[in-house]
Amino acid sequence: MTASLFCFAALMSFQTQSPKLGDADFPKPTPNPRHDAKVADVRSHNYDLMMIGDSITQTMGDEGGEWEPLKQVWATHFAPRNAINLGYSGYRTENVLWNLQNGELDCDKSPKVAVLLIGTNNTDDTNYPTVHTAAQIFAGTKAIVETIRKKHPTTKILILRIFPRGGANEVTNYHRRYKNSEQCVKTCEEAGLMTKKLADGKHVFWLDVNSVFFRKDGSMNTDLIPDLVHPNAEGAEAWANALEPTLSKLMDDKPIKSQHQLAFESAPKPIQMLAEKRVMILGDSITQDGRYVGFLEYMLEKQYPWLNFNLFSVGLASETASGLTEASHPFPRPDIHERLARALKAVRPDVVFACYGMNDGIYQPFDKGRFEAFQHGITSMIQECQKAGAKVILVTPPSFDIAQFGENVSRDGVDAGSSKPYVKYNDVLAQFAAWEVKARPAGVQVIDIFTPLNRRATSANPLGYDLHNPGDGIHPTSVGHLLMARFILQGLGLEVSTDYPPDELSEVEADPLYKLVDQHRRTRSDGWLPFIGYTRGESFKTDNIVSVEDKARDLQSQVDALRRKG
Repeated sequence: MTASLFCFAALMSFQTQSPKLGDADFPKPTPNPRHDAKVADVRSHNYDLMMIGDSITQTMGDEGGEWEPLKQVWATHFAPRNAINLGYSGYRTENVLWNLQNGELDCDKSPKVAVLLIGTNNTDDTNYPTVHTAAQIFAGTKAIVETIRKKHPTTKILILRIFPRGGANEVTNYHRRYKNSEQCVKTCEEAGLMTKKLADGKHVFWLDVNSVFFRKDGSMNTDLIPDLVHPNAEGAEAWANALEPTLSKLMDDKPIKSQHQLAFESAPKPIQMLAEKRVMILGDSITQDGRYVGFLEYMLEKQYPWLNFNLFSVGLASETASGLTEASHPFPRPDIHERLARALKAVRPDVVFACYGMNDGIYQPFDKGRFEAFQHGITSMIQECQKAGAKVILVTPPSFDIAQFGENVSRDGVDAGSSKPYVKYNDVLAQFAAWEVKARPAGVQVIDIFTPLNRRATSANPLGYDLHNPGDGIHPTSVGHLLMARFILQGLGLEVSTDYPPDELSEVEADPLYKLVDQHRRTRSDGWLPFIGYTRGESFKTDNIVSVEDKARDLQSQVDALRRKG
C-alpha cells in the first residue's frame, strides 16, 4: 500500500469513530480570562476579520516583551481590516474548538474572513503528554471549519498550512530552542498538507506560505524562526506579506504593503542586494579593526531605516589569501583558506565581501611567484564562497603610505617585512588591485578602493589630514576608514559624497545611532571571530555564540527604535 493510500485509509477509518475528550476533534474545556475577554469583545463588536490560532497568532498582536516588535505587523496588515486576535499560546485544535463553541463566534454580523492557523502543538511530543497523528489533526481542523461554517455560513475561511518546525539538524543561535523530534516535524508536514482537502474554493480556502521560512538549500531560515517554531518580527512580516494577495482577494480590498516592503521596493538595486541578507565581511587587520565596516553599516542603517542589514565582520589581523609569510614575521601569517569553510558554515552568508592584498605581497618587491600565489588564493576563495551559494564582492586592497615609515624602510627589498617595508610596496599593491579589477571573475563584483585612496594619499594632503596612522602606512586613520566606507558604497553604484571627511567624521562619531551601530558591530565581530575559530601564532576557538547574538539582538532593537523614531 502506498503512503498516500495508507494516509487516506487511516483518515477514513478515523472519521468513522466517535470523538471523545482528548481527541483533536473533541472540544476540550479551557476557560481562562483571555477567553472571557475575547467573548465579551466579540459580543459587543462586529469584526470583519478573525485571526484564529495558537501562539504564532497571539504573539503577533497581543503580546509584549520579546514579541513587542510583532505588533507592528499586526498594526500594518490586520488592524486596518477590523481584525480580532483569537490566538492562544499553547493551544491545539481541541482547545480552539471549545473556544469557538463557547462564545468566540457570538457576533451579530458574520466576519468577512476567518484565517485559521492551528495544529503545530498537536504534534509536540516534548511538551504535551498526548500527541495526535496527521489524520487526527485533519479531523480537528475539519471540526473547527464546520463550527465556523455552521455559525457563520457566509464567512470565508482561509486555512493556512501548519508552519514548519525545525528538526534536530537545524542550526540556531537563539537562547530558546524547541527540541522537535523527527516524528513531530514529519507530522507537521503531513497534517498541514492534508488540510488542503478541506478547501472547496467557494467557502473554504487553503494557502501554503511555508516557502518563506526556508533558505535556498532547504534548511530553515532561523533568521525568521529563531527558536524553530515561532516566527520573529521579520518572519511574521514575511508570512503576512505572502498572505496578502489571497487575503485581500477574500476581503475584497487592496493588498497592504508594509513600510519595510515599500522601502525595499523603492531602494536602489545595490541596496536590495544587501538588505534582508546575511553579509559576511572578510579581510585582514584593517577589517578586524572594522571602523570602515561600522561606518558602512551606519550609513546603510541611517539612510534606509525600514530595511534590515545583517552584517558579520570577521576580519583577522595578519591574514592573507596567498598563504605567504615574510621571514621577519613573528609567526606564520593566517591563511583565510584555513578557516573559510568554517566561516561559511557558521555564518551561512548570502553575500561575502573580501578585502585582501595588503599582506599578500609580504611587503617586499613585486615577485611573479607571490603575485601568482595571490591570484590563486583569491580565485579559490571566490570559488569556495560561490559553491556555498554566496555572492562575492571583491574589494581591492587600500593604498599604502610609505612616507609614514620615515627612514625605517627597505630600499632594495632585502629582509623587507611589515615592520620595514619595501620602499615601493604601494606599486605592488597597485598591480594586485589592477589584476582584481581586470580579472573580474564571472558573478563577482569588484570594488576598487585602491585608486581613489591612493589619489588622496599622494596628493600631499592639501586638506591637512592623513589617511594612515603616524608611523604606520598600513592601517588607516578614522578618516581613512570613513573614506573606505564611502568608496565601497560608490563602488556598489550609490551616489555618495567624499568631500572633506574630518568635518563629517566628528558629526558621525557624535551621533548616538553610530555609537549603537558600532557597538553592535564590535559585539558581533568579537564573538563570531573566535566562534569560527582561527590560528594566529596559537589557535583560538569558543563555543558560545548564543549570548553574543542575544546581546547583538538587543543592540539592534535599540538601533531600530532610534532610526525609526517618528
